[in-house]
Amino acid sequence: MLPSFDTSQTTLVFETNQISNTYVLDSILIILIGLLAVAFAETMLKFRKSKKREDLGIHYKLKNYNLFFIASITVLILNIALVISNTTGFGSEGVNLNASFVVQIINILSNVFLTTIAYFKFFRIHTNKNINTLLYCYIGLSLGLGFLSGMKENVIVPIILVLIPYFSAGNKPKVKQLVIPVFILLFLYPLNNNYREALKDFPVKTVAFYAAINKTFSSEIFTEEEADYSLSERYQGFSPLLYGASIEGQWHTYKYLNRYIYLPVAWFAPRFVLPNKPTSTTGTELYKLMREIDFTDVSITPTTYGWSYLEGGYIPLFISFFLYAIVLCFIELIYPLDNLKGFVIYGVLVIGMIKIESDIYFRINAIFQTIFVISVFFKFFLNKYKVIKTND
Repeated sequence: MLPSFDTSQTTLVFETNQISNTYVLDSILIILIGLLAVAFAETMLKFRKSKKREDLGIHYKLKNYNLFFIASITVLILNIALVISNTTGFGSEGVNLNASFVVQIINILSNVFLTTIAYFKFFRIHTNKNINTLLYCYIGLSLGLGFLSGMKENVIVPIILVLIPYFSAGNKPKVKQLVIPVFILLFLYPLNNNYREALKDFPVKTVAFYAAINKTFSSEIFTEEEADYSLSERYQGFSPLLYGASIEGQWHTYKYLNRYIYLPVAWFAPRFVLPNKPTSTTGTELYKLMREIDFTDVSITPTTYGWSYLEGGYIPLFISFFLYAIVLCFIELIYPLDNLKGFVIYGVLVIGMIKIESDIYFRINAIFQTIFVISVFFKFFLNKYKVIKTND
């Protein structure tokens, strides 16, 4: 819900900061300029999208199912190890900057494997009967891993990655097929909330898990008040944007797109080779600025729009969104959705765009990393062949 437009009023942001509603118009303008930049970029490249493609169908098949199976389970086990060791997930200690790219590769591969397996299953491309078993095991372990991480997005992402090929293949779920999943989600939602809260008091995940179970079963599963609060939390992105609009002049960490010069190489160059490449610590820097403190591990975000505005106002905002849209348009041109590779790239990138929290520099950086990892994945595990389409 948007804050009151009465400029004599203030809006509470991040639970402690009162921001004048005089910044409401600025914030709305920030959003409009960002969307305008995207529309402008799409219009510029529209003529390229309409160009006729070569009339060839590109298909893929597994080189070796056993190798694919072992690799997929190995990646999932590595992800589980990262969560259990408190390297990733809610309240994690994190990794050193030199190891962050390795963690990103593992996370990307986990999503790529799941999307590929679901595609083979629902489009009935691979006839190996074990594909079904692999898919169900992967979904179950991914959901369990997501819950163990204490982050709702890690539970939602596997579901989305499976639903995209499911619906794209023309499947329509029956009502009775939805009953059990709905009941499971109604139970897991409060359990996940309680687990996150328990992790603050009990860093050991097993202890936190038992505490969460005890709290869940000793209270109402899902109250109307909790539902309203949780839902309102998801739609309060405008208030943080107000804060971003109000402190642009005080923000000096990254300004005027000066870090974008690193984009061509930062996504693959290790930090010991490129020590000055930008780090994704802007959220903690913003929190330190807001609280006027020197050290914290808390991270906040003024939304993707706010980060672009903090680069130096409306012009950097327009340029960054324009560049972002150009990158996405070229990906659509190069990797069409009519084959598996384009489909996997689309699915994995879509889940990164659900949350409007990270800034565009790191979004583009992540896109380059994702496409690189997917390209290596396809070279290693899949054979490509072309089929000439005929109009009979």
